[in-house]
Formats: sequence, C-alpha cells, structure tokens
Amino acid sequence: RRNLALTVEAMSQGALHVVAADDWTPASWKAAVDRLKRLQTERAATAEKSKTNRSPKPRSAVFVDPASQHLLALAQRVAQTEVTALLVGPTGSGKEVLARVLHESSPRAKGPFVALNCAALPEHLIEDLLFGHDKGAFTGALKEHKGLFEQAQGGTIFLDEIGEMPMALQSKLLRVLQERTLTRLGGQTPIDLDVRVVAATNKDLREAMQLREFREDLYFRLNVVPIRLPALRERREDVPGLLEEFCQRFCHQYSVGMKRFSSDALKVLFDHDWPGNVRELRNLVERLVILVQNEE
Repeated sequence: RRNLALTVEAMSQGALHVVAADDWTPASWKAAVDRLKRLQTERAATAEKSKTNRSPKPRSAVFVDPASQHLLALAQRVAQTEVTALLVGPTGSGKEVLARVLHESSPRAKGPFVALNCAALPEHLIEDLLFGHDKGAFTGALKEHKGLFEQAQGGTIFLDEIGEMPMALQSKLLRVLQERTLTRLGGQTPIDLDVRVVAATNKDLREAMQLREFREDLYFRLNVVPIRLPALRERREDVPGLLEEFCQRFCHQYSVGMKRFSSDALKVLFDHDWPGNVRELRNLVERLVILVQNEE
C-alpha cells in the first residue's frame, strides 16, 4: 500500500513512469525507457497540435473613446480584405498597435507579423533587410539570407515611417508590390510572395510628392485604404484605460506592488494635451511606476 501511495504521489507530480526500487532487471528498465520515450512523443505531438489549433491572442489595446471605436471597427472591416492599408497619424499615436489589430483580425492572424522602421537604418541595410541576399552576393555574404518580405510569407509586413524610405528603394518596393515577387540581392530566381502590406507615416506624403521626396506611383499603390489615427487629445476617453493598462504592465514588469492613480491625478492627466501622444503617456507611467513609492 505504501508503494502504491508513493507511485500515485509521484505520478500526480508529473512523473511519466515509476520503477520499483527492488526491480533492477534489464527487461524492467528497458520497458521503462521505452514507455518514457513513447509518452514524451505523445506529449510533444499533443502540444504541437494544441499550438497549431490555438487562435492567436490579440494584443491588448484600448478603444474606449467613440473616435477609437470607429477606428477599430474600420480596421476590423479592412482586415477581412487583402488590400494594402496606409496608416497616417502623428508620432506616438499607436500606428503599430493598429497594424497589429489589422493583422490579428485578418485571416492571416496565424501567420507572422514582421515590422520594419524605414527611418532607423541606412539605405543599404534596409534593402538587404527587406529583400535578402543570396550566398556570395557581396563580401561577407557567407550564406543566403531571407529578407523581411520572405519572413512574412503567409502573414503581414508592416513598413513604419514609409515616408523616410530613400527614393532608390521606393522604386524597388513599388516593383515588389506590383508583381508580388522579389529577387534577392545577387540572386536570379524570382520568389513569389504571399504577404499583406501595411504601411504607416507621420508625414504628409502629398507634400512629399510635390517636393519629389516620395514617388507618386508608390503613394497610390500604398494608399488603397487610408486610415487616419487621431492624436490622443482627440480621443481623451482612452486616457484612463491607457493609464490602467500601462500601470499594470509596468508594475508586473518591474515586480512592484500594484499602484493606482488618485482622482486628482486622473483629472490632471485627462486634461493634458499629450503632444507626444500614447508614447508620452506610456513613458510617464513607466517613470511613475519606478519612482513613486506609494501605492497611489
């Protein structure tokens, strides 16, 4: 009875198999090893099946203000199509968050979401990142590299700050969008693409076209469905929800006790104009979570 109790306890704590301490025969140990391998294979197959069937968890986002709710409804409608979307809004207004909503609300939700900030890298690096290269394409190219377009196959590629993309690259991007194929640097074989494109900018691209800083044909290729993101001061009812969302996130991240905003603090923050938009609010909450010792 004692051995049985120990066996039950071991199995309840995760043991896959139990071998009696006084049974050291080779046949018993071989049977135990075979059983372990079989159980581990079954568990791995079950976990993989569960992972495949699991619907993607949507990113937390706040859409409380009527303007935000209208924006969310529009994004969810657009997500059901394959059209290219152009997100236009001030810096820090949440363009990448909305791009993820477009991805996670679409039939491509189980595919990858790949993002690139076109203003963050020099021209030659952006080209390699986007389109990849074949082995031997240039000095140091010791093996082939799949660019972001290939990495996004079956999913969505998000091109942030598209207005900062160099003119030479704009023509190459236009060709990829038109033909839905690309050729890696140093390569000869066209690669078919199955990618949804979402672009974003805080610039006036029409003005950029007049200044010959942005290609007109690329603009009309990207601007199939324009979606404007309002500044945070235009959707103030989102502010309390954003404060709570970021407060919980950073309290968890920095392993501190949960904090809350007083009613006076909420009023001050609600009335603030937020020139830096959601990014400014996020940075403020992170700073407060770190520096304020009180719970309120």
